[in-house]
Amino acid sequence: MVNIFNNCKKPSIKNFLEQGDIKPEQVLILGDQLMTDILCGNRLGVKTLLQIRPLKKNSSWLKKEIWWIQRRFLSILLKNPIDRPKEPFGLSALA
Repeated sequence: MVNIFNNCKKPSIKNFLEQGDIKPEQVLILGDQLMTDILCGNRLGVKTLLQIRPLKKNSSWLKKEIWWIQRRFLSILLKNPIDRPKEPFGLSALA
């Protein structure tokens, strides 16, 4: 059985995991923002999947800047991968 939660905000994910009904290794976060969605998932010790979408022509300048920074950071990470933490941040009390 697979449960799907749409538009789940970051604090809700941590609260969901802290309830203890599901383990971090049973969760996958699909996100389109490297610095928020994926970082959040990695910090919580769950699997993450980055969805890269092309920018729309009418995107704001801020969204374009964030996209550019994210792409640059991602290219650095792909060339120099880093290991995931042995213990998720903030979830050590759940073990």
